[in-house]
Amino acid sequence: MSFSARPSFLYAFIKCIPIYIGSFFLMGFLFRIASVAKIPILFPFAFVCLFNLYFILKVYMVRFDFNEDYITITKGVFSRERKTIELFRIKDIRESRPFFLRLIGVMNVELITSQKFSRYTTLKGVRKNDFIGILRQNILDQRHRNRVHEIDS
Repeated sequence: MSFSARPSFLYAFIKCIPIYIGSFFLMGFLFRIASVAKIPILFPFAFVCLFNLYFILKVYMVRFDFNEDYITITKGVFSRERKTIELFRIKDIRESRPFFLRLIGVMNVELITSQKFSRYTTLKGVRKNDFIGILRQNILDQRHRNRVHEIDS
């Protein structure tokens, strides 16, 4: 059982709304500079459009690969970063669905692990489906297969 998930494109679009507002003010500033420097108006507009597209892709280009043994999280637009979490190290799964995320049908899933470098990992903007039940079952199977028992102090 392996499958992939990524944030919803609508989630990426809505998450970047503050960037759009900032870009609106940046565009006004760039238009003034373009008019003083005698640069075509198309250049500031193209710059702001590419700036916004980069931030949408930065949110959207996150990929979560679920395998029977581990979860791989890949991030990045130009340079890629990959993080792997073994399933038997996951202690708890917490899902949250704030009001605005429920409107667009996505959720945030927080994985609490026993790894030193990443105690908390959040899968943001994942579409709401039944993968949490499958993930829990795979975690229990991996713990049983590796004979891992959790002892809380």
